[in-house]
Amino acid sequence: MEQPAGVIVQVEGLSKTYPGGVEAVRGVDFEVRTGEVFGLIGPNGAGKSTTVGMLTTTVAPTAGRARLAGFDVVAEPLGARRASAVVNQGPAVDRALSGRKNLEVHARLWGVAGRAARIAEVVDAFGLSAVVDRPVGTYSGGQRRRLEIARALLSRPQVLFLDEPTVGLDPRVRHELLDLLARLRCGDHMTVLLTTHYLEEAEQLCDRVAIMYQGRLAALGSPAQLRGALGPRVIELRVDQDPAQALAALRGAGVAGHDAFQVGRVLIIPFHGGEPGEAAATIGRLGLAAEVSTRPPNIDDVYLQLTGERIAA
Repeated sequence: MEQPAGVIVQVEGLSKTYPGGVEAVRGVDFEVRTGEVFGLIGPNGAGKSTTVGMLTTTVAPTAGRARLAGFDVVAEPLGARRASAVVNQGPAVDRALSGRKNLEVHARLWGVAGRAARIAEVVDAFGLSAVVDRPVGTYSGGQRRRLEIARALLSRPQVLFLDEPTVGLDPRVRHELLDLLARLRCGDHMTVLLTTHYLEEAEQLCDRVAIMYQGRLAALGSPAQLRGALGPRVIELRVDQDPAQALAALRGAGVAGHDAFQVGRVLIIPFHGGEPGEAAATIGRLGLAAEVSTRPPNIDDVYLQLTGERIAA
């Protein structure tokens, strides 16, 4: 498998079946361009972390191939590891050591040139100066997460894998970390592959996102492209009667097309043209809805249409 120019991660037919026949990843194909922020989104259990595990050589694929920075992740794992860094969901720093000591140990293990200057650089970039000489056990969750990402960047990886980077953080800290990551990607040419089930992370950070569902890719494109497939607006209505019958009635009246869908008692109707007011009036005449509203579509709508399930974990 020859890696095309401008592509730093190439995946073809990648699959993983665990003992007992559990198919975590089922033949996925995608490419990540150099310098891109690429998101794998979906609920817990969709196959995101297993995919990252295979790309970072910690999980052996059952089938398919993947190349990272020109290295086959199975045949050339050391090369793939040298070209990348990963920040997993779980804690990855020694809580008994200071932040600085954690960085120094990692820099020595990776043979980072000019270690002291590089450590000072990442400490400043991640706003850790005030806490870097304290034991990590005294850090807040957000401070520890910033340290883990800073540590991963010491070796200047070509590809940074962030597996659910904000899981478990409170909303304010999540926002601060997302802002930091956004500034980081603007100031570097590094490629980032991010997994998340938080939609705002994908919207804020990613150039393209791949929606994963039950181990497969259900859709792939930029956030704008994925939303755009549903048109400029959607009509959302909550019905009191059988939602399948209500949807059939709306299709018969020309209000809903083939891309309309239901989630419980809520119907979501992509609106591709005409006047929303006319559609709302027709819905009112049919007496179908208890509540009707219109709004721009979001990635959650795309996921719901493809899978019938909420993207949130």
